[in-house]
Amino acid sequence: MGEEVAATFRKILFWTHLSCGIIAAVGILTMSVTGVLLTYERQIKDLASRAAYVPESQRIERLSLDRLRDHAVELKPAAADGSIVINADLGAPISFRAGRRGGMTLNPYTGGRMEPVAPWLDDIFSAITGFHRWFNFSAEDRAIPRAIIGVSNLIFLFLIVSGLYLWVPRILNWRSLRSRLLLRKGLETASAKDFNWHHVFGVWSAVPLIVIVVSGSLFSYRWTGDLIFAAFGTERPSAADSRNGEDGDERAVEGADDSANFLSLDELFASVSALEANWREISITLPKGGQLTVSAIVDRGDGAQPQLRDTAIIDRSNGEILEVRSFASLPLNQRIRSTNRFLHTGQYFGLVGQTIAGLVSAFAVVMVWTGIALAWRRLVWPLTRRRGLLPTQNANIQTQTHE
Repeated sequence: MGEEVAATFRKILFWTHLSCGIIAAVGILTMSVTGVLLTYERQIKDLASRAAYVPESQRIERLSLDRLRDHAVELKPAAADGSIVINADLGAPISFRAGRRGGMTLNPYTGGRMEPVAPWLDDIFSAITGFHRWFNFSAEDRAIPRAIIGVSNLIFLFLIVSGLYLWVPRILNWRSLRSRLLLRKGLETASAKDFNWHHVFGVWSAVPLIVIVVSGSLFSYRWTGDLIFAAFGTERPSAADSRNGEDGDERAVEGADDSANFLSLDELFASVSALEANWREISITLPKGGQLTVSAIVDRGDGAQPQLRDTAIIDRSNGEILEVRSFASLPLNQRIRSTNRFLHTGQYFGLVGQTIAGLVSAFAVVMVWTGIALAWRRLVWPLTRRRGLLPTQNANIQTQTHE
């Protein structure tokens, strides 16, 4: 009786798996292909931007950070409300970040604006990202395509989990396991090859794909995030909590003005840069008026690894580091929120993580292709054979299934 129930459950799960795969094929294929294309976006952009770095022959004397700040504010007043970013590479520009449109980059030696060498590269990756998220529809038309991507992502999670169950052979022995763990040679039919590839690529990519899909679902549905926070025994952080965790604690004195005896940006930078010898980028929030303290983020990673980022609170009057907040010291809910985006892209684990994310996205393309091919042979070919639409020599093709 138990075997009959298990067989019935397996059959129902198989047909549900097959049906969901057909329904979500376009959405999953879109996310997977664009995911592959976005794998090394950060490295490609960085490589292109280095072509615009100041050559060593022109690195004579750097302007002060205060002078660069004043010049940036003259060019774009919104820059005063953001932060100044210093790269460890002496040829890199000094960047000013203020929201999505208030940023700019300046030559640290001349103060001139440094425009991107390949703006078309940003356009290409922006278009690919648009396809990845909402089929590149315009802002006013994104609701439906975004919903399709969101649903496809959830269906993909079901396909991965159900596929793991269906992957387990009915008879457990090394021979049957090996046939589903390793690519086999000498398979005579296209159906047998598709069956083998679907199982092999599916099982090897299952765990990283679950991480990618679950983290991706947080971008589409608030309730999925609430479930994850609840699973870790914490609550979703508020916007204020997130800002406090990353931006620090900037204290101000009532009635104080800019004439107060505060250190320059260069002196503040010298103080915070001494915290970590291997820093790669330091971002200092531009102080205003009578603020007694200022926050700075010291990044030892590639910009996409929050666990390698510390926030320092600096006394503006003497440069003393009042507090250093490491990633590990942040509340659990803020750590989850900070890591989600970079888990989705694999960047949390650096170049290795990105490569794995790109590979399993490519494997997902193979799984969609082989899954549709298997479904076609199982559902469509029998109908065409009954109607005599296929050559007689194809009548004896054997189709393997998950059953």
